[in-house]
Amino acid sequence: MQKIHITKKIVIALTIVLRFFPTIKEEFSCIREAMKIRGIALNVKNVLLHPAATTQYILVPMIQRLSVVSEELSAAAIARGIDSETKRTSYYQVRFGAQDALFLCLYLLLAVIIWLKRLGVF
Repeated sequence: MQKIHITKKIVIALTIVLRFFPTIKEEFSCIREAMKIRGIALNVKNVLLHPAATTQYILVPMIQRLSVVSEELSAAAIARGIDSETKRTSYYQVRFGAQDALFLCLYLLLAVIIWLKRLGVF
């Protein structure tokens, strides 16, 4: 992203967001499993009858765990020099090649086909 001159603020934000989605999914699975072990079912009935308790059972552990993960992520980013003003280098030269262009074209073609199918053209 640095080669295509995207600002550092956007790169950092995008990296954090992409790192957090899998973490949130994994943590939610762990919380559901812990609730199941304790005999607390996460279903529509409990959510409707006890919304505050259900929210507490999910949000409190999620916020606590994600705060720990965010601390680890920021420590790793600082250790890797994210706040450095010098230009980052890479061990391998990364280029946009013919194979990348082919996959981009195939992806765009597939996206157009799906879009046209939703519009009812096909």
